[in-house]
Amino acid sequence: MAAAKDFQQRVEAAIVACKEQREERLEAYYQRVAGLLPAAMENLAAACFEEAILDLSSLPMRQEHTPALVMEADKVAKKMGLGLRIVGSKEGQVMLKKFTETGSVPFFLSVSEAKTAA
Repeated sequence: MAAAKDFQQRVEAAIVACKEQREERLEAYYQRVAGLLPAAMENLAAACFEEAILDLSSLPMRQEHTPALVMEADKVAKKMGLGLRIVGSKEGQVMLKKFTETGSVPFFLSVSEAKTAA
């Protein structure tokens, strides 16, 4: 459980760092977040969680980066036997619904909403 919390904090830190970066550095930060996903998801699966919640609320929504990150998160989650839930802004929800690959991933406007979803 501590390992899952540690990875959650690393992903959150990477997302906060991404929010604070200049536009030209966003791609590198999106890649950093994507790079943290496999180990984080593996730890969640090892701790017998059934769902992973990826909170993108603080991440700047960019059509050229956000869908790819969600597709990668979904791929990794499925590989680990986890369901994926995304949390973000209404803007992010509208953006992700436009893509076939991300439109079916459950999206919520708050972490508490994602946690209580059946």
